[in-house]
Amino acid sequence: MTSDKPAILDRDQCGIRTGEISILMATRGRAEMLAEEIESLKQNTVNKAKVKLWVYVDDDDKVMLDAIAAKKFPDPGFPIHWHVGPRPGALGLCHQALWNASGRVSEIYTISVDDVRFDTHGWDEIVRGAFTDCRDGVLLAFAHDPNAPQATFPYIGWGFLLTLGYEKIFPGIFVYWFDDKWIEQIAVMAGRCVKIPVTMNPIGDKGLTQRMRNVPFWTRFCQLTVVERKDSSQKLIDAMYAKDADARAKATAELEKAFSKITNDETDAFSDIYCIFQEERHTALKPEDRNLFYPL
Repeated sequence: MTSDKPAILDRDQCGIRTGEISILMATRGRAEMLAEEIESLKQNTVNKAKVKLWVYVDDDDKVMLDAIAAKKFPDPGFPIHWHVGPRPGALGLCHQALWNASGRVSEIYTISVDDVRFDTHGWDEIVRGAFTDCRDGVLLAFAHDPNAPQATFPYIGWGFLLTLGYEKIFPGIFVYWFDDKWIEQIAVMAGRCVKIPVTMNPIGDKGLTQRMRNVPFWTRFCQLTVVERKDSSQKLIDAMYAKDADARAKATAELEKAFSKITNDETDAFSDIYCIFQEERHTALKPEDRNLFYPL
């Protein structure tokens, strides 16, 4: 939980480990893919003394637990912390548990998945470079995803997390998608979002999202909750410019512009998403079942 007062964004006072990157990752039943990912980290991480890997494993995941016991994963040259716990209701809850377990003191936290490769040699130094001039730690940097333009692989600064609390960054309410959009929009409205020259490539074919239901509902729900993300952006601005009223006012004005653009763009796009989904859904159903379709 966080208070209503602006956070004190002093790296030394908060005990932040400068340059340290913690990778937070949830996995389930994909030991071979995870081993390949860890091997890519072994090959392409330069400053291994300042990298830690935190992995959430469901306590009923026999495949992963057996693989860990059999030591089937390569040694990347930095610590791997296996966190075994009950299967949570949302992915964000895994990451929140790992953030807490890490002590919340790394300068940078990145959210990864268990089926990608860190293919850019020296990726960690590139990430650190993006945060060099960001002493307040309020920054979202994100890697290139060949399959999506959004911030699907975010690198989150310590000040971002300290100010908002993890539950405001990854609220744990979405079954699929939208978590990346949530944090990206907060960062864009706060004026602290940057893409970096790091590439994350999928292992195998592009994955398919499982258990998708009611896409129009979740799309619209995400759009309507943009006011919550606006509030979070304002809280970041208040913390970043706590002692500079003019800079705070300027950043707030830019926030309003970004909020207006996001609202207009997504409202216009919703009707297209709705119609496409409706057409595809109807096509997939038998003719006698099509009148039973209730998208929302």
